[in-house]
Amino acid sequence: MSNTDDVYTATHIIAAGFEAGIKDIYLTAVNDREKERIKSIELQVVEPATEDLIIYNDSETLIEGTWDYNGTLSEISSGAYEGSNHYQFDYSISNWYAGFGLNLINWEGNGFGYDFTGYDSLQFACRVTGTGTVSINLVDADNTTVSDEVYPSSISDSYQKFTIPLSSFTGMTLDDVGEIMVNLSGVQTGSGVFCIDDIRLKPLAASVDDEEVQKNLKFSLRQNYPNPFSTSTTFTFILPSRSFVTLKIFDIIGRDVKTIISEELDSGKHTRLWNAQGLSSGIYYYRIQAGNFTETKRLVILK
Repeated sequence: MSNTDDVYTATHIIAAGFEAGIKDIYLTAVNDREKERIKSIELQVVEPATEDLIIYNDSETLIEGTWDYNGTLSEISSGAYEGSNHYQFDYSISNWYAGFGLNLINWEGNGFGYDFTGYDSLQFACRVTGTGTVSINLVDADNTTVSDEVYPSSISDSYQKFTIPLSSFTGMTLDDVGEIMVNLSGVQTGSGVFCIDDIRLKPLAASVDDEEVQKNLKFSLRQNYPNPFSTSTTFTFILPSRSFVTLKIFDIIGRDVKTIISEELDSGKHTRLWNAQGLSSGIYYYRIQAGNFTETKRLVILK
């Protein structure tokens, strides 16, 4: 422990070894000379993912159960995207809607649901026949919150792979996801087949193919990584069109302390590495503005 101007600083490395997600850490400091002087603090840290989390493929699955409406969902062993098995939904729409859900189970956690924190995007392969419009959304484990629908574009009658940033699923906190829902709508009557395979979550640090990003392009600002951090962090955001972009850092009382970006940028995925030299430890906010799009997120500096 070091002492500078009556401020004591200590560093201790904790070997994590647990799954990705938000973790609570409780620290207690005891004064050896005066035992009654005890200080306890609680920290929240993000354990980053280092590899894909496989929700469904031939070898692994996080799917506990399924349901369907105006159709029949079944696991079959022919025509898969990869391997032998995939899910096929034979649907028949008579009242504008058909759909199914895949219930997730976190065997290593506290039961139903899975913490998506530490991951960047949802990836899957799918195909659809008929004229139904496909949307994907997420449901909280307690079934109280459903995310905004995301519409993967240009789904055809042959298998394609799609990557959707988790930031696209607004309207909920991605820390207790219990279900992935697939809905088909847009026709009053009709029937067809929807197939889905190789469902997985991609880590924050994983790169996303530009072609895949373009399929799902919408304004989004992702959580900086790492966070918390001591020296540098990376910002990632997506622009659907060329825009003048500003990315600024604000302190906890709203003062503008740093401008990271102030320039016109092309459409697509952008990353920017930032060194927080000169700023002290604490909670800060970063805000992006691009055209009519504005979004703010929190970051934590720990030195």
